[in-house]
Amino acid sequence: MNQVKYLFALFFLTAIIFIQQASGTAQTRELQVSQTVGELELVATFDGAMPAGVTLSQEGRIFVTFPRWGDDVPFTVGEVIEDLVVPYPNAEINQENSADRTALLSV
Repeated sequence: MNQVKYLFALFFLTAIIFIQQASGTAQTRELQVSQTVGELELVATFDGAMPAGVTLSQEGRIFVTFPRWGDDVPFTVGEVIEDLVVPYPNAEINQENSADRTALLSV
């Protein structure tokens, strides 16, 4: 009698695992379907120092960070304006000057 209970429990657990795997596969198939939500647009290119971060503000402004990891980096935070990246908020605060506690050293 114990063998019958054991076999029934084994069959029941196998059926549950099979059903869970089948439903997981169905969900995976649904996730693989993609939907286009827009088009890519080139807004800037970068030569020289490698940008480490790019963010878009709620107003549509684009900001870029250039850490000072050894590359020649004229500014560490920039804003993309038209086709150019300009120091943000200005060039003075982006100067590499460790004596000035208000300067951005590396972001």
